[in-house]
Amino acid sequence: MSYTTALGRLSVLVGVVSTSIVLLWYALVAITGSSSPLMVNVSGASMHHNRGDLIFTTLSTHKHTFQVGELVVFRRQPDLATVGIMHRVVRLVTREERDVKSECGVVVGFVTKGDDNIVDDRGLYPNGHQYLPLDAIIAYPLMEIPYAGLLLIAMQDYSWFFSTLFACVCICTILRPTPSTILLTTFCVSLFTSSFLIPPVFT
Repeated sequence: MSYTTALGRLSVLVGVVSTSIVLLWYALVAITGSSSPLMVNVSGASMHHNRGDLIFTTLSTHKHTFQVGELVVFRRQPDLATVGIMHRVVRLVTREERDVKSECGVVVGFVTKGDDNIVDDRGLYPNGHQYLPLDAIIAYPLMEIPYAGLLLIAMQDYSWFFSTLFACVCICTILRPTPSTILLTTFCVSLFTSSFLIPPVFT
């Protein structure tokens, strides 16, 4: 088989695998209602979370029905694509009282706090706001797989190394297309595509 044919087959493989990952991602978006159905924790180890934990999230089944004590993923500025933060709700804010939840009050916002933090997050909120609006919530965590995202973090921290490794794997696939090199190429393409789709989150 000529190198041109091998290169063409490699291009098809890369295109099919990356397209499949993207389609799977948007299928998860549609099912969960969350724009980020998977996230990777980039913070250090804490009481309940570890750096590299892969977090599955949802939004459709919990929208606007959260309670005090529930974990939420939010952005400090909902209109900006900032990195998400996963903290626990410690107070619900109503339209009437604006600081505590009453039985008949309509919830308009919330206050959060990290499990390892002494004070709540109001010092992080923009423009001196004392609470965040409901549309700041981007997801609710469903489950976590410990350390499953460490490789994704490593790919971001040492992108030059993994880019070189991927190039070497592709060259090997072109020069000697064996089932092992094809499988390794498929794995590398899946990782690279996932690293662009799965966003980081702080805990």
